[in-house]
Amino acid sequence: MNGRLSRYALIALVAVTIAVRCSFPQRQVLTWDVFGYYLYLPAAFIHDDVALRDRAWLDEVTRAYTPSTTLYQLVDGPDGARVIKYSSGMAVLYAPGFLIAHLLAEPLGYPADGFSPPYQIAVALGCLAFALLGLVLFRHVLLHFFDDRWSALVLLLIGFGTNWFQLTAWDGTLLTHSALFTLFAWLMLATIRWHQRPTWAQAIRIGLVLGLITLIRPSELVAALIPLLWGLRSAADRRAKWNAIGAHPLHLLGAAVFFALAVSPQLLYWKATTGQWLFYSYVNPGEGFDFATPH
Repeated sequence: MNGRLSRYALIALVAVTIAVRCSFPQRQVLTWDVFGYYLYLPAAFIHDDVALRDRAWLDEVTRAYTPSTTLYQLVDGPDGARVIKYSSGMAVLYAPGFLIAHLLAEPLGYPADGFSPPYQIAVALGCLAFALLGLVLFRHVLLHFFDDRWSALVLLLIGFGTNWFQLTAWDGTLLTHSALFTLFAWLMLATIRWHQRPTWAQAIRIGLVLGLITLIRPSELVAALIPLLWGLRSAADRRAKWNAIGAHPLHLLGAAVFFALAVSPQLLYWKATTGQWLFYSYVNPGEGFDFATPH
């Protein structure tokens, strides 16, 4: 089957999403939580101040762009350093748009400060493109399980009937949700294809995408269960799985190496700013779970 209906559904969903996004553009997208996700980039590439010790430039950004009423995105580190609360995965996804904008800002007559309109537009467009890529990948996943008609229907229901549309087309394009949708679809597709025909390319994709998922939201490391437990419905399936792994042991090692490469920016950041390889940043009052003293 050529997948014509699901292709039409994909085109319609992409077109409507772009139309709504363009009809209701956001003027300030680097605000609130997104400001925290994004702050890695200007701190590292413009100010060479990943520990945020220089208060002057951040105070100027806060005054000029009002990203939030308080800098709740930061927590205190050792020796006057300030640590970005959120992990750096979204900053990695923002980076292409940021770098393009940094090249174009001054020639276009805008300050190359990381927050002027070229940065806002380029990062938003990059995130929109990445979210739409998720629909393409998700369609391929659906076609693995369903015929073309059902794939088209499910694609439309997910696209228009869940918060994917609201978060992509309306007011959350730069948040983690749409990006994670794309990465989870990519992880599932790579997992399916590796189990169909084990190759180095798919093994590397599994490790790299799983690492990016974890870099965006560390608790999503649970996604490792997708490739690990994929297809284990019976004893015969389990034997086949172990036989495939045994026949390609270096694929597992390669996936682990690329996973480690993907999460390494966060470990290096924590080491540079706190002296620790692992740092727990959710220390503000009211955040996190309190299992020892339930309320």
